Order: sequence, then structure tokens, then C-alpha cells
Amino acid sequence: MTTTATGTAVAPRAKSASVATVIANPIDRAVTPLSRSSAVPVLSNAAQAVVTAAEVGLGGVDPEEMSRLKGLLADAAEAVQELQAQHRQSLGEMQEVAVELATAAASWLVGYAIERDMFAVDDLILKALEHLELNQSVKVRLNPADHRLLQTLLSDPASRKQLDQVACERDESILRGSVRVESGRRILLTDMHSRLEEIRRTWMEKLDDTQIERRGDGTASGTLRRFPERRETA
Repeated sequence: MTTTATGTAVAPRAKSASVATVIANPIDRAVTPLSRSSAVPVLSNAAQAVVTAAEVGLGGVDPEEMSRLKGLLADAAEAVQELQAQHRQSLGEMQEVAVELATAAASWLVGYAIERDMFAVDDLILKALEHLELNQSVKVRLNPADHRLLQTLLSDPASRKQLDQVACERDESILRGSVRVESGRRILLTDMHSRLEEIRRTWMEKLDDTQIERRGDGTASGTLRRFPERRETA
């Protein structure tokens, strides 16, 4: 208590109540978990107190206004989900374009290597033999230019040993970079471009699996769905 100049005693002014109540000993006071509370959380250095809407002067909000606010929040949440879906779609399209570009670049490089006798035709033959799993005599037909390249590669003892049981013949009807393997009634025609297409198909399948996993990890419905391509929705 203080005294004025006239000698009248004046009671000290009470401190205004703070919105944030600092809890010195939170054990003595039950605090509503934030995960189940609609109150406004206020943080302090000592502890965390929960302040209700009524305590901050919002207890008399019109129910219609509150309903409208909830509607706005729901619309905002839906807009965020749509943006996330568009982002995933754009990312998937960019990945597909990247696969197509990589395939086109690899195809050009393969064509360049074939024209300049810089590809492993012996490896192409061995891969074809692995697919057939042959246990009898084998005849291989290939383009005359590739046949000459094969003879050059067979100068290496290691390569010659792998193909010493294979009879190779020239065939002008076969395109460069292609191999026709015959064993009894079994025939296999393979080429570099077919192998590239197989690689491309594998990439696209893995990309589809990745997109499905990504679309299913954070959607509101918890279901998996494919988003249409842009050119179909434009």
C-alpha cells in the first residue's frame, strides 16, 4: 500500500491477468493434451498452459460464423490436397519425359555404334543363347558387316572359346545390329533396339510402381488412384 500527497492510502494496482498462465508446477494442474483440445495453445519458458476461447473473449461467437469458418477451413484443406495432386502429376509427367529422353539418347548412341563397328555383336549372340538355353547345335545368322565385325572380335581367345560351338553365317536379309539364332525348331531373332525397348519398358514399370506408392502415402482417402494425363484433361 502506498500513500498519496494528501495522506490518503491507496491500494496497489492489481496486475492484469495474462493470457498465458505460467505453470510453476504443472504436476498440480491438469492440462488438456493438445491433440484432443480445440483451445488456443500458448507457449512459455516454464510450461504450456491451454487457454480456452472463452478466456480470450471468443466464447460468444455466433454458431453460424463458426460454421462458416469451419467451411472455409474445409475448402482450404481441399485446395491443398488438389495442389498436392497436381504436384504429383507434374512430377510423374517429368519422370516419364526423362525416361523417353534417355531411351531416345541411348537409341541414337546404339545406332552410332553399329554404323561404326563399335558394338559387341558377340555379346548380343551370347545373350540370345542365354534366352534359348540351348543344348544342341546352334546356327547364327547375321548381317555381313556384323559377321566381319564378329570375326575381328573372335581374335580374342576368350571370346572365341565362348562361341567355338556356334556356326555363324552371313545373311544380307538381316539388318545390322540384329542376330537370328537357330537351333532345331527353335528360332530367336534379337537386336539392339529390341533390348533398348525392353529396358525402357522396365523403367516405365518401375516408374508406375513408384508413382502408386507416392500417391498412396498421403492422400486423404487413403486409396490409390491414377491421375489423368494433362493432354486428356486440357
